[in-house]
Amino acid sequence: VPDCYAASHGMQQEVIVLREELAKARTVAAKAKDSWDKFRKERDFHRMHHRRVVQEKNKLIVDLRRLKKHYEQYEPTLTELRHKYEVAMKEKMLMKLERDRFLSKAESLQKQLSQVQAEGGDGSREEGEDSRRQKKTAPREAPWPSDDRTNPYANSNFEAASVADM
Repeated sequence: VPDCYAASHGMQQEVIVLREELAKARTVAAKAKDSWDKFRKERDFHRMHHRRVVQEKNKLIVDLRRLKKHYEQYEPTLTELRHKYEVAMKEKMLMKLERDRFLSKAESLQKQLSQVQAEGGDGSREEGEDSRRQKKTAPREAPWPSDDRTNPYANSNFEAASVADM
């Protein structure tokens, strides 16, 4: 009977040791499972992030193509408008030149007319030239202002000018 007790006791010790090893193995397996789950979640996160980035990239590419196509539609219109602007500016410049030419021509014709009238009225050419010279040399005098007008600066205050500023 003592052999049975010893064998039974040995087996109980072996069961205890195996149970301890089983508990250690279970904790190791639980840690491995937790780390595996953590890695799987991380992998899924990065996979979803990558898919989102690829989706955004494709959307941006589509938008870029659409905008390029849209811009290409405006390019002929812009060149046409630019051409119209240049033509209008050229016409404006030519009109200014033509106006100046006509003004100078009208001025010269006016001078000729006044010269002819002066010569025709006096009868002699030299007298007309003399009177024209007198007109050019004689300075015009400005009329004196009336005495009954009001002084616009009567109520104004002015700072005294310093000699150093002059």
